[in-house]
Amino acid sequence: MLVAVVVTHSVGAHVLDRCLRALVTDGAVDRVALVDTGGAAVVADDLIPDVDVIALENRGYGAAANVGFAWARERGAQYVALLNDDAVPRPAWLTALLPEVDGDVGAAQPALVSADGLVASMGVELDPHGAGHDLGDGEPFEPAPPSDLEIFTGGAVVFSEAFLRSTGGFDERYFLYYEDVDLARRGARLGWRYRVVPASVVEHDRGT
Repeated sequence: MLVAVVVTHSVGAHVLDRCLRALVTDGAVDRVALVDTGGAAVVADDLIPDVDVIALENRGYGAAANVGFAWARERGAQYVALLNDDAVPRPAWLTALLPEVDGDVGAAQPALVSADGLVASMGVELDPHGAGHDLGDGEPFEPAPPSDLEIFTGGAVVFSEAFLRSTGGFDERYFLYYEDVDLARRGARLGWRYRVVPASVVEHDRGT
């Protein structure tokens, strides 16, 4: 089983180094790619051997992620995690997520929790007008068992390679925002399901 992680970077991520260090020291992670669309990614010298940096013109979040997915596919990854550059996974985050991505479950996301212990996102829901909102936003984080999820957030999620292959990844017409909503809904129409796993925690500021 090969697990690859794709981190997308534009500009100004103040925790990028923490994000990358958390990944390269995680025993469940086999390969890490940083897709840099801002041309300003700074990767510490000691991390360079463990991080593949892919320079790309800024065509949007979905396009950057898709380049990372192709990189992972070329390396034979069965699972591909996607992270924002300002997300910092806690230890064992993947260990908790990976068992949930099985069969018709094509994606699982962690709990995104801010530094003050409040939930940033436990997934996405749409209001009657079609606007997306983060589930649990601003609520105190409480451990809970895994549960089904209608829409995952693209800020931190693990996909099966089979899911990415069947859906084709993100629709690049969405430059920023709602590319995750679109992908989740297209996948659901193909029979895929999703899970949120609160035992897996990724630190991420609310509203970013």
